[in-house]
Amino acid sequence: MIALLLLATAGAHARYDEAGAPRAAEMVAQAIRFATVAGNDGAQAAQKDWLLRTAVALGLTARDAGAVTEIDLPGPPGAPVLGLMVHGDVQPVDEKAWTIPPFAGLVRDGRVWGRGAADDKGPLVQALLALAALKEAGPPRTHTVRLLVGTDEESGSTDLPFYVDALKARLGTPSHIPTRSSAGTRKITEYPEALQSCFNIFLPAFPPAPFFRSDRTPRPFVLLPFDLASRASR
Repeated sequence: MIALLLLATAGAHARYDEAGAPRAAEMVAQAIRFATVAGNDGAQAAQKDWLLRTAVALGLTARDAGAVTEIDLPGPPGAPVLGLMVHGDVQPVDEKAWTIPPFAGLVRDGRVWGRGAADDKGPLVQALLALAALKEAGPPRTHTVRLLVGTDEESGSTDLPFYVDALKARLGTPSHIPTRSSAGTRKITEYPEALQSCFNIFLPAFPPAPFFRSDRTPRPFVLLPFDLASRASR
């Protein structure tokens, strides 16, 4: 099954290699330069503006949903939604313990160094570029793919309950329920009815790597969650 999925999306993989991967390092560096630690509302707002602009430039649909930013690769009218979760906030940093400025977003030999490069801004950028590649060269989709960019994963995941409460009126019917870290999961389970109307399918995006390295991006790993959206049960 996986082999068939990868074959069906060969064009999207090629498009990612051709147009996405060469842009990844600089995009991750741009994201790192927003010092999105808890309490830095200015950096959070600036990153959100960057996300909205970047998504539109990639041909995607973007929406400011408050504590969460929604970025859609639309499917057919009325299609169910496949939700993918990343986050744009980072842990606090002791700058004296770093050998480079943690929010400079330095690119060296294909590696991007800085706070959040692996957790979670590298995966965020990969997800954006994967969506763009599927839009330009992927197979017909049966689902809308919705990337949710959170703002509070590192400080208790208060963004998700806020998001769900604010959007009850337009949420769909899920077959899977999202989870995060243990702290986030405890908060999420306080809202079972709302979450059960959140998404038809909800998958995690990508686990972190030691640092973001654009020249060794595993294409099937990057795109497979999105491939599944194209071939999910109809």
